[in-house]
Amino acid sequence: MAAWPLSDYEDSVAKDQHIDILRAKMECVEDPEFTKDYHDPEKRSIANALTVEFNDGSKFDEVVVEYPIGHKRRREEGIPLLVEKFKLNLAWRFPAKE
Repeated sequence: MAAWPLSDYEDSVAKDQHIDILRAKMECVEDPEFTKDYHDPEKRSIANALTVEFNDGSKFDEVVVEYPIGHKRRREEGIPLLVEKFKLNLAWRFPAKE
């Protein structure tokens, strides 16, 4: 999983009308079990799920991520990605020598 470049967060990207069109098609629904697990001090999961449904009614299988990269239970896996993202975004400001 590669980090998104800093340029993806700039105003020119955020103003792209295609993003608003996509947002208008999204529906966010709370899963009460996810909320319960988030508040459980033994679990503290930050679960999310995604289902993609097409105009013809077909859809991809739901994908659930209970502990995303960055969660304390995935530190060993997440730290190298964080370093990669840091280096990628630092390169926007400084030449490689620095």
